[in-house]
Amino acid sequence: MIMTDTIVVFTVGFDTKFQFKTILEQGQKASKFVAIINSDKNEKTISAIDTLKKFLSEYLEKPFETLEIDFSKPEEAFQTLVKYFSNLKENKILIDISGGMRIIGIITLISAIAAIEPRRLEILIWTEDLKERLNLSFLSYVTLKISLSNFALQVLRAIIENEAINLTELSKKLNKPKPSVYRAIKELLSNGLIEERIEGRKHIYQANPKGKVMAQLSR
Repeated sequence: MIMTDTIVVFTVGFDTKFQFKTILEQGQKASKFVAIINSDKNEKTISAIDTLKKFLSEYLEKPFETLEIDFSKPEEAFQTLVKYFSNLKENKILIDISGGMRIIGIITLISAIAAIEPRRLEILIWTEDLKERLNLSFLSYVTLKISLSNFALQVLRAIIENEAINLTELSKKLNKPKPSVYRAIKELLSNGLIEERIEGRKHIYQANPKGKVMAQLSR
């Protein structure tokens, strides 16, 4: 769920259909909107930006910022966006890469992943017919490099296979003593790869998206 202290960033091309879909879905919850466009803009892009700015200011009374970036120089565009994203202080940054040229979406996506902590980043893209919003936030974990012990990785995969499992069940499944399994669980928890919840007297462990990605990358 998007938080109050949230900035919504979208890439913009010739029209506004994707951006308005995101605005209608997130508008009341966002604190600010940012449009990323190519500096070599044409009349259609200028019109799209004017339409978005007018709607956000007059109907939602939300701040609106436009970033004009020269995407004909991809490396410089990447560095500019990394610097911009690194300076954002909001608790949550939602990136919608549905609009604009492919190069704009690709560089925006990669720079956001490089600059923003995964827990603060949400990435989405609309299908062309606007019937479905795809959540690509799992991509934010691909740059993580975590050194896990072999046994912790084994425990992580066992947790993933069972969806949700407690210490006793893990110990039996892996045929390992509880203290050894618990040390591995602590390692996974400290690295933010699993979640813990309490049901009665049992502690239940479940892999989060970060843990699932790490398990895949470690194969």
